[in-house]
Amino acid sequence: MWTLEYILSQVCVLVAIAFFISTTYIKNRKVVIFLNCFVNIFYAIQYVLLKSYTGVLINAIGLIRCIWFYFDTKSTKRDYVSLIVCFALAIGGGIFTYKSWVDIIALVGSLALTYGLWQPNLMLYRFLAIANHICFIVYNTVHKSYIAVVFEAVVIILTAISIIKFHLESKKINKNNEKV
Repeated sequence: MWTLEYILSQVCVLVAIAFFISTTYIKNRKVVIFLNCFVNIFYAIQYVLLKSYTGVLINAIGLIRCIWFYFDTKSTKRDYVSLIVCFALAIGGGIFTYKSWVDIIALVGSLALTYGLWQPNLMLYRFLAIANHICFIVYNTVHKSYIAVVFEAVVIILTAISIIKFHLESKKINKNNEKV
C-alpha cells in the first residue's frame, strides 16, 4: 500500500486541499474558479496515481469546466450552454468509466460542484461544495485514499465555518444599513 505512487497521490491531495480551503474564504467568484483549476489538476494527478480513472476523468472535465466558467464570468448573464455542456461531459465521462456504485457518488458530487461554480452566489457554492466533499469522502474511502478522507472532512468543517462567518458578516452589514 505504501508505494511511491500512493505516497505521491497523498501529497497531491494535500496540495489540492490547500487550494480548496483557500476558496472557502475568498469572496471573488473569478478567483474561486481560478483556484479550482489547480484543485482539479492535483486531484486528477492523485487519481492517476491511484489508477482510479473515473476520478481522473471527473477532474479533467472539472478543469475544462473551470476554464470555461472562468472566461464565462466576463459575461453579465448566465450561459446555460456552458452548464449543459459541462453536465453532459461529466455524465458522459461517468458512463464511460463506470465500474461500480461509488463512481455514481463521485459523479453526483461533481455535478453539484459544477452547478455551484456556474451560478454566481458564493454562499450556494459553499453549500454545494460541502455536498461534493461528502460524496468524495465515500469515493476516497473506497479507493483507500485515507489522507483525502481526513482532509475532505477538514474542508467540510472549514467550509461550514466560512458559511457561518459570511452569514454573520452579512447580518452585521444589514444591521448597520438599517441604522443609517
